[in-house]
Amino acid sequence: MSLTEDEMWQKACFMTRLVASSVRVAEEAGALIKRTMEGGDLKIIDKGVDGAADLQTEADRSAQYCIVQSLQKKFHN
Repeated sequence: MSLTEDEMWQKACFMTRLVASSVRVAEEAGALIKRTMEGGDLKIIDKGVDGAADLQTEADRSAQYCIVQSLQKKFHN
């Protein structure tokens, strides 16, 4: 009897699940960044304070959202 993907996931240790999820979501976030960069409109905002520049692009925001949502869904916050 072979295990389903879900059964294998449940039997894997936490570190294995964390690494596997991180690799997958990093690939997905990278694809989002690439699509944003190819689109040309980076929608840059400056989050800096006291005159120090701290630039953030739409690609940054999209990748962060993707990573956080994916890990919260897999590991329940």
